Amino acid sequence: MLIRLFRKLRMILYCALIVVLFILREYAVSENISNTEKAPERIVVFPLFAEEIIYELVEEERVIYVGHPYIEAGESYWPSMAVSKNSSGRNWQNTGEEQILSLDPDLLIIDLSIQEDYKTIFPLLSTARVPVLFVSAPESSEDIVHLIYDLGKMLQEQEKANILIRKLETSLKHINLFTRFICCEERKTVVLYGEYNEFFDLVANISMVNSYYCTDDQSIDAQVAFLMDKAPDLIIVLPYCTDDGLLFSIGEKYSDREILRIKMLFEDYNIAAIRDDNIVALDFHGSQYIVNSVVNLIEIAYPNLLK
Repeated sequence: MLIRLFRKLRMILYCALIVVLFILREYAVSENISNTEKAPERIVVFPLFAEEIIYELVEEERVIYVGHPYIEAGESYWPSMAVSKNSSGRNWQNTGEEQILSLDPDLLIIDLSIQEDYKTIFPLLSTARVPVLFVSAPESSEDIVHLIYDLGKMLQEQEKANILIRKLETSLKHINLFTRFICCEERKTVVLYGEYNEFFDLVANISMVNSYYCTDDQSIDAQVAFLMDKAPDLIIVLPYCTDDGLLFSIGEKYSDREILRIKMLFEDYNIAAIRDDNIVALDFHGSQYIVNSVVNLIEIAYPNLLK
């Protein structure tokens, strides 16, 4: 009797611990930031997903540096490219900390993955105690909501954040009214070819398509075998080229070249997406713009679904 009671009590405590850990889950981790400080006015933000949210919450002049250069051809693909025009920008791997310090920032936003090595990578920034917020890439729409909330609180723009959250949740619920009737047998198969995108699977899941990656760093024979096996209805390429976070090219001209290259590469094989000319350039967002990504993908994969 006592043994059964002990086991039951242990299970209750275990479940309670799980609930507490879930509640305490952090989507953003901060250093050198006090709750009594005024709202940041000189923001340096490197992750694109955070940049897209921040420009929706604050005036563009409050963002003084971003994680990419301005390229006019990218305005059609990256919604925040146009508003970041007046900000300097480059990825953090190619930005010296002296340059960041010279901008006199009052908030640095950077990816959570470098938190443990931050003091080694940026010793001067660490010593200067520049306020820093580490953010992790969202893995679900709920994560995006939590990140918007955290950024709104950090930037003291809670009302704007709440409005943005309501718009996002309403849009996703509306999309679900159309996609919920797509059964497993009717799902389209979509392959992202070439460069990896951390939000592709998230967008594909909401869009109710089967998603796969085909990287171009393997042999042609391996790529052919993979594509023949998965038989994709649609092949997607990203509309930009990067290397270690550095943006090399973006825009329609780059996309057209990539699509033509893929057609020529696999034209001798009976791959449905190649044969039917179903190759498109799309980007995928881990911010409020995930709605745009989902709608774009659905309209291509299921042309009549949203009509």
